[in-house]
Amino acid sequence: MIPYLKKHGIHDDLQTFARFMFQGKFSFGRPEEFNEMWKTFAKENPQLNIQFFKFEEILADKAKEISKLVDFLEIKKANIAEIIQNSEIKKAREHRQKESEKLGIPFAENALFRQGSSKGWKNELSEETLAFYESLK
Repeated sequence: MIPYLKKHGIHDDLQTFARFMFQGKFSFGRPEEFNEMWKTFAKENPQLNIQFFKFEEILADKAKEISKLVDFLEIKKANIAEIIQNSEIKKAREHRQKESEKLGIPFAENALFRQGSSKGWKNELSEETLAFYESLK
């Protein structure tokens, strides 16, 4: 993903990254449309047993939602407490940064790691970027 972010100049600035995403310039288009496409696909193909997770529900009850994921993936022995601890935004960012360093490449995912809170993106975007988002609705 890093080469893609760099190619489009959206790897180090959240405002630029957000505008790019809001405009649907990622290969998957606008996030809302992408999500709806998957929901429709899942309804039309119930035999595939697709499981959806919502970020807000994960934040509200991490143990419950991670347990659902572990069950869905049929993982027999999982330390839910350890998974929760390692998935905290700070730990996840540190892990990704260390992996980049091991590979000898610059860490270019700063725009992707924010607060890890529900609707946190609205607090981090500028008034101008938020107005741009609202204008696309």
